[in-house]
Amino acid sequence: MVLISGRNNMSRNVAIFWVLFSASLIFGNLYATVELEGKDRIDGRTRHQLLYVLTGVCAVATLMLVLLPASPRNSRDNKFAQTPDPHLGPLEALATTWNILWKKEILLLMITFIYAGFQQSFGQGIFGSCIGFTRQFGVQAKQLVPLSGLVYGVGDLVGGIGQAALNTVKSKIKCWSVVMVCLGYCCQAAAYIIVYLTIPNNAVFGESTELSVYPSRVWLALLASALLGLGDSCLNTQIFPLLAALQPNYSSQTCALYKFMKVTSN
Repeated sequence: MVLISGRNNMSRNVAIFWVLFSASLIFGNLYATVELEGKDRIDGRTRHQLLYVLTGVCAVATLMLVLLPASPRNSRDNKFAQTPDPHLGPLEALATTWNILWKKEILLLMITFIYAGFQQSFGQGIFGSCIGFTRQFGVQAKQLVPLSGLVYGVGDLVGGIGQAALNTVKSKIKCWSVVMVCLGYCCQAAAYIIVYLTIPNNAVFGESTELSVYPSRVWLALLASALLGLGDSCLNTQIFPLLAALQPNYSSQTCALYKFMKVTSN
């Protein structure tokens, strides 16, 4: 994406990609919500059916990725790279990545990378499990797990669409990336407060009948999911253009560092 994008449309392209990526959260969780409707326990047949269907979709997506044509390395529209992205062998690429890791800008961004992993792990994994283990939600608790993932995807989707639509406005606002990252953090901070108040402390470990600080409400849990997704969108759609601007000739290495740190903290 970096190789075929220019300085003026990089943020827009990332936002469009994020919209499509977020749509997968909606459709996948919608399917799971329908499958789990009316069930307070996930039986073996339902579990296997979900596994087979989602694994098949993943296999098709992987095949499509493999069949994608190579990106043009010397596209005239690419305003980021002053020289073509060098062809590096595996060892050279690894050495280059190691050297880039110790640059001051990348070291400072490591804090953001790690937080990106933490918040995504919480929003897409831990929080949904906590909802499913909270008995205050009644028999619909298990069905709320994929529903919260669906709403998380909607928040991600809204964030991506909003940033794509505002692409022409961002040039008029100084420190646009800072504004968007701060907006995302505020959304997630509000979500963390809602989770703290409405989810029992021991719900993260298993089934919980413990009372929370404030009575658990379905709409509050879904609101927290939407805010977490919106914050995730604000954060990720700013990181990729920033990495492209910092190391235009080594976009693969910087993106690999980001994904490595994110997955490690995840």
